[in-house]
Amino acid sequence: MFLSQFILEIIFSPSKKKTIFFSKTIEFYKQFHSIPKRITLSKRLAQCLHPALPSGVHLKALEVYETIFQIIDKRHLQRDIILYSYGLFSLLSDAALPVKPILLTLYETYFLPLGEALNPILTGFLVGLFSALEEGADYYNRVIILLDNLANRIDEFYFYTCIWSAINFVSTVRYSAITFILNHFDKRKNMKVQIYLIGLSRDTMVSAVCICLHDSRDSLAQRSILDFLLICLPIHRKLLTKANMIKIINGTFHILLQRDMALNRRIYTWYFDTNQLNNDITSEQHLINDLVDSSSYFVTHTREILIESLKSSLQAISMKPLLTIVKSDNNDKQPMTNIIDSLPSSTWTLTKLIRVLIILIDKPDVGPNIIESIFMNYSLLVYEQVYHPAKNLTSINIQHENSYSETLKTFNMLLDTLEPYFVWELLTKIFDIVLNQQEDNNCITAGSTIEQICGVIDMLLDIFSLENPLDTQSEHLSRMLYRLIEVMNNNIEKLTSNQITLCVELLLKIFKNIIPTNKNHSLSIFRCSFNQQYETFDNYLTDYHIEDNNEHINFIDNEYSADIYNKLLRTDNISQLENQNLIVEQENLNDIEQLLRQMTRKVEKQLDKINNPLLDKKQSRLSTKTMLESMNNIEKSIELYKKFFHHFIITYLIDQKQVLMNDKFQSIYSIIQNKTNDNLLTIFNRYRQLNEFQLKLNDNVDHYITAFENCCKILTEFCCFPIQSSLNDQSFPSKGIND
Repeated sequence: MFLSQFILEIIFSPSKKKTIFFSKTIEFYKQFHSIPKRITLSKRLAQCLHPALPSGVHLKALEVYETIFQIIDKRHLQRDIILYSYGLFSLLSDAALPVKPILLTLYETYFLPLGEALNPILTGFLVGLFSALEEGADYYNRVIILLDNLANRIDEFYFYTCIWSAINFVSTVRYSAITFILNHFDKRKNMKVQIYLIGLSRDTMVSAVCICLHDSRDSLAQRSILDFLLICLPIHRKLLTKANMIKIINGTFHILLQRDMALNRRIYTWYFDTNQLNNDITSEQHLINDLVDSSSYFVTHTREILIESLKSSLQAISMKPLLTIVKSDNNDKQPMTNIIDSLPSSTWTLTKLIRVLIILIDKPDVGPNIIESIFMNYSLLVYEQVYHPAKNLTSINIQHENSYSETLKTFNMLLDTLEPYFVWELLTKIFDIVLNQQEDNNCITAGSTIEQICGVIDMLLDIFSLENPLDTQSEHLSRMLYRLIEVMNNNIEKLTSNQITLCVELLLKIFKNIIPTNKNHSLSIFRCSFNQQYETFDNYLTDYHIEDNNEHINFIDNEYSADIYNKLLRTDNISQLENQNLIVEQENLNDIEQLLRQMTRKVEKQLDKINNPLLDKKQSRLSTKTMLESMNNIEKSIELYKKFFHHFIITYLIDQKQVLMNDKFQSIYSIIQNKTNDNLLTIFNRYRQLNEFQLKLNDNVDHYITAFENCCKILTEFCCFPIQSSLNDQSFPSKGIND
C-alpha cells in the first residue's frame, strides 16, 4: 500500500520528503529480497533523477537506490540491472558536485563487481562515464580508474566495441572516448598486438571514425580521430579492407574543405607517414634503412586508395540528378545524422569535390601523382551533368542556372591550376588509347567512349578559349590537331559514321580556335605571297636574334629602311611606278610591302611594350618561336588530313572490290603506247561506253553522307590556309637562326 501510494504521488510531484518516506518503508521490509512493481518503481526513481530537480532530491533518490541494492542480492541485481540503470547513467554529467561522489561510489560498489553481467548495458554505462570525463575537472582521475577497472573485468574486444558504439551515437563522448583509446595505445608495440582497440566489429569502428571526421562542430574530436588514424591505423599497415579505407579517406576530404591548418597537417602526415613506416621496419625486421621519401610512401601506399576514394565519390554523385545535389548545398548547417556510410550522398556535391581536388593538387607530392588518373572522371561528370544539359536546354530555371554557373566556375579554377599542355596532351593520349583499344593500366580513360571524349574536348575548348592567350592555344592545339588526325588516320576502320562526324567537327573547332578571325594581325605571317616567304621568315628570325642588342637593332633597321628608300629614289619619277610595262615595278612593290610590314611589326612591338611593361625579351623570343612551331604543326596537319580524307573515301565510300583506278590507268597507258594519236580518241570513247571510269559506291554509303560533308568542310578550310615553305625546305628555319 505504501509503495502504491508513493508511486502515484511521485508521478505528479517528486519531492525529497516523499523519497525519504519511501526509503524508510523499504528498510522496514528489508527481510524480503525482492522489490514489487520494480518496473514502475524504476521509472519513478529515474524521474527523481531529472537534471532540472534540485540536488537534494537527487541525493535522496540515490539513497533509495542504495537501499534497494542492499536488499536484493547480486543475482537479482544482475537480472534487474537494465531497469535501475535507466536513470543512473545519465545523471553523472549533469550532477552537482555533492552528488557525483555518491553516484561514483554506487557505480564502484554495486555495478563494477557485476563484471560481464554489465554487457547488456555497457554502452550506456560508458556514455554516462565519458560524458562526465573532462580533463582538469573534479573526480577526473576517479572516473579514469573506474574505466580501467571496468576494462579489466570485461572482454577487451567487447569493451572497445562498446566505446566505438558510444562514439558513433553520442557526440558529447567523442573527444574523451578517443582520448581514452589513444592513452591506452602502447607505441612500443605493434597495432596487430593491440588489435583489440578496434573492437569486434571493424564496420562499427569505421562508422565511428567517419562520424567524427564529418563532425565539423567539434574540432577536438576531429583532431583526436586524426591522431588515432596517424598512430594506430597507418595506411601501409592495411589493417582495414579497401572499402573501409575509402570511407575513411572520403571523411578526410570533408576536413580538407574546412581549411584548418592544424587538421590538414595531420591529414597530410597520414598520407605521407614515413616515420611510422621506419618504426615498423626497425621493430619487426631489424633492418637499418634510410628515411623513406614521403613521395615514395605516397605513391606506394596512398596513391591508389586516394584515387579510388575520389572516384567513388564521383560515382555516388553521378547517380543523383543535379537538382538533388543543389538542394543539399543549403543544408550544411543541419545536424549530422547517425549513419553507417561515411559518405552521405546529401553532404557531397560536384562543386565540393572539385574543390577537394584543387586542394589536393596544390601539394607537390600529391598533384602530379593523381591528376592524370582522375582528371577524365571529373571532366566527364562536369560534361554530363553541367555542360551538356545547359547546352541542350533552351530554357533553364534560376536554380539550375546558378548551380551550373557555380560548378563551371569551380571547374575553371581547377583548369587554371593545370598547365594547358598537360590537359591537351592527356586528352589526346586518352583518345589514342580508346580508339586503339589499348590496355589502360592507370585507368586514365575513366571508361569513356569516343563520343564522350569529343564532348569533353569541345567543352574545354569553350572554357579555355575564354582564358588562355592566343600563343598558348596555337602552341598546344596545333600539336593536338596533328596527333588527332594521325590517330584517326591510323585507325579509321575502327570509327563509325557518327564518330567520324563528331571527330571531324571537333577538328574544325580546334582549327578555328588556333586561328580566330578576330586576331588577324597576329597571323599576318601566314598571308605573305609565295615570293616573299623567305624574306618574311628571314625578317622574323633576324628579329629573334638581334633583340639583345638595341644599338644593333637600330643600325639594321635604319640600314634596311634607307636601302629601300634609296631604291625608290632611283626611279626617274613617281609616274614610273604606275607604268605596268616597267620591269622594276614588281621589285619596288615588293619593297614597299616589306617596308610597310616592318613598320607594322614595330608598331605592334611598341603596343605590346605599352600594354605589358613587364614583358621581357625572352618572352618575345619564345612567342616568335611558338608561332613558327604552330605553323609547322598546322602545315603537317593539313598534309596528313589529305591522306585521311583519301583513306576515308576509299574505305567507306568506294567499293574496294573493284580494280583500283591506278591499275586501270596503268592498263590503259600500256595499251596506248603503241597507238597513234588518231586512235586515242576511239580508245577512250570505247572505255567510256564500257563505264571503265565509273566508280561503284559501297552499299552503306548513305550512312556516311554527313561525315563526308563535314570532311569536305574542313578540307575546304584547310585548302584556304596558305601553305608555307617550312615543309618544303626544312633547313630554312635553322639556316636563319644560324645566320
